[in-house]
Amino acid sequence: MGDHRPVARNAAPRRPVFQFRMPDGEIIRMNKIDHALERMERADVHYRFVIDMASPAVDESAA
Repeated sequence: MGDHRPVARNAAPRRPVFQFRMPDGEIIRMNKIDHALERMERADVHYRFVIDMASPAVDESAA
């Protein structure tokens, strides 16, 4: 027949129950992966590493 639920007028907007926060990260280029692994071995890492897959695998300035 019809929907007979009451309609809330001027109601506050709903907020999400959970708010997810992305972990902090350090973006590194593919040619810096070895350096990032060395830093991990020294425990000199404060963030997660995020590898920029669009970066060239070889440093073009060295070629």
